[in-house]
Amino acid sequence: MWKVISPKSCRDSAKTLELGLNEFFPLKLSDKIINWGCSSINKTEHYKVYGNKQEAVYRSTIKPVMFDLLKDYGPVPVTTEFVKPGVFQHHANLSDGKGVQYVNKKEDFIPGILSTKKITGSEWRVYFSYGKILGIYKKTKVSSFKNKKEIHNSTNGWGYLLNPTELTTIEDFDTILRSWTIRTAKRMELVMGAVDFILEYKTRLVYILETNSAPTLITPELGYHFAENIYNNIGNERKNQT
Repeated sequence: MWKVISPKSCRDSAKTLELGLNEFFPLKLSDKIINWGCSSINKTEHYKVYGNKQEAVYRSTIKPVMFDLLKDYGPVPVTTEFVKPGVFQHHANLSDGKGVQYVNKKEDFIPGILSTKKITGSEWRVYFSYGKILGIYKKTKVSSFKNKKEIHNSTNGWGYLLNPTELTTIEDFDTILRSWTIRTAKRMELVMGAVDFILEYKTRLVYILETNSAPTLITPELGYHFAENIYNNIGNERKNQT
């Protein structure tokens, strides 16, 4: 059997992936354990765990660590000086936005602290697994669409839109999202997950906002694609287990 382990916050998507793997790609000889967003694994220390390694999950979870790794590598909104309309200063390597202070006055800016610019634009999520892009979605307000079936994972008035027009109307935008997702995944040493981007309204520049080692699987099809890609890439021994 396949077993997908995850933190409580990722349990629903982990269960979706686990069910998909066992339904479509059953194993007969031995179990396989997939890590979906765990930065600490204790009970499985004597078993081989596939998916993202714990240290890669940690780097992805802690935004200041992520930005520090990418600041000289990719298009991230890191700045060494105060810029209008304001900056976020990351005072500690904490997750969930803790240790982050928004500064909108130059006199309150503290030099030397990792800082990121406030970007106004549209947000995007690109899913990947083992070097393959599995889906590109735009974060959008559910209320702006009459046909709610176009929106996935609609919570708190927000959801993700598949096949938005910008992918074809903005030159090279699709290519940029795909290439920077793969490059970012390699830099962060993540084998599967998602990268969040923001497309700045004014300049049309693209910035990396976040890496996610256990993103919400917002459609059954996406869960299946992850299951298929994991099955095809975890090692040659799978040939003896079908």
